Amino acid sequence: MPDPPFLTAADRAAADREIAALQKIPCASDYFAQQSLDWVKAHPDAPHNADLLGFAMRVVRNACRDDATRDLSHQLFDTIHRRYPKSEWATRYTTWE
Repeated sequence: MPDPPFLTAADRAAADREIAALQKIPCASDYFAQQSLDWVKAHPDAPHNADLLGFAMRVVRNACRDDATRDLSHQLFDTIHRRYPKSEWATRYTTWE
C-alpha cells in the first residue's frame, strides 16, 4: 500500500524506526513468562511465586505465541512442578504444552 501523499520523508523514516522498535518487542505472553521466571529466580522466597507462575502459564496457553513460547511454557511448567508441586497450579497444569 503506498504512503498517503501528506506523509513526508521524515514521517516515513520515523514510522520505519517505530515499526523496527515494535518488531523487537516479544509478544505479551512471552514477555510476561520471562519476567515471571526472572522474578522467581531473583526472589525465590516470595509468597506468591506459585500464583505468578500459574498466571503466566495461563497467559502463555491462551495468548499469542511465537518461536520462544514453547520453551518458555516448558520452563514455567518445570518451575511450577519442581518448586511448588502441591500448588493449585501444579494440579491444574499436568502437561507443559
